[in-house]
Amino acid sequence: MRCLLYEGVILEEFSDYWNFIDLAGMEGGEAPSVAAYFVVAGLDDSVTLLQPPEYGEVPPIVDLKIVLPLENELCPEGWEYVTPSHALYPANLNWVNPAQVPVYLICRRGYDHKPICELDVQFIERKDKVKPGFEYIKTSISGKPVSLNGHVSRPNKHVYLGYTRAVTNSFTDGITAIHHTTSKRDDSRQGFKSIRLHKSTFSGDTFVSYKLSKFYAVTGIFKESLLDRYPKADNPSFPLDVKNTPAFCLPMGVQVEWFRNRDHKPTPQYSSFVLTNEKGHKMYGSSLTFYELFIGTEKIQALSDNYPKDPDLFPYATKSICILSRWPSFFETFQKWLTELYEISVSGLA
Repeated sequence: MRCLLYEGVILEEFSDYWNFIDLAGMEGGEAPSVAAYFVVAGLDDSVTLLQPPEYGEVPPIVDLKIVLPLENELCPEGWEYVTPSHALYPANLNWVNPAQVPVYLICRRGYDHKPICELDVQFIERKDKVKPGFEYIKTSISGKPVSLNGHVSRPNKHVYLGYTRAVTNSFTDGITAIHHTTSKRDDSRQGFKSIRLHKSTFSGDTFVSYKLSKFYAVTGIFKESLLDRYPKADNPSFPLDVKNTPAFCLPMGVQVEWFRNRDHKPTPQYSSFVLTNEKGHKMYGSSLTFYELFIGTEKIQALSDNYPKDPDLFPYATKSICILSRWPSFFETFQKWLTELYEISVSGLA
């Protein structure tokens, strides 16, 4: 099974596992089969680039830090200050208490990291728990201790801003705008989410508002290919459509993203489709698409400049395993079977 998924080879020694869906002949006096073909579609060694990366007008925010101007900290090149919602000057997150140290939030945009997709505020005084997967900013850009309410010398009063990143780099929600505001209502009308930083009877509440946008950022779209099939020979009454089947298995082409091997990969996605040949005969397809390490980093880098330079990141390409059947009533069964096949292959039991 591992060989099937990781080298694109379908081995006959797994035929016993296949027997429950009965890949027998469909016509000619033979017993009718539930499934006609099993195929693997993905990126082959030719690595043909179909479409270079496309990005939205505004890159997502991938880094957040805090600067302390009184400590001679400045916003580095390539970064920008978070501003009030209706102004362009930097926003002091401690403006409700002028006696406290001014704190400014800065952000960096790009496509070299997974985008930040959610913010959180931790109030030590309320004994807030740390949310799983969140990173909290507790030092300034030069490493000095920092708290959003300025009480650096009073640990029980600390307030920290936290963030978490999206699981994947593409077709995901990322934060594209952050504002500092005193009115939660104003930004909510524009599709912003707000979290409270301070609550004050005299100067009013203050919030950090952020907006999520869907964006697209992968190495590129690559040509899909038929990597393997079972059985190897066509059924004369209904031959496999070698040309079009891979495109139906991977309708958006092969997408390549860069992950660390230890990163959580996107959940496999199931889809179904119908192929019709020139005689009007239909073939019903059930496909499971997942990310798999692609052994061909140099070929991808040679075709696209949009790839991270981090040596710990490796290219993962989408791949599809698919069952084709003459019968339209087994989509749910095939989905369970493909999922089980995939889980066995990555569990190390195969």
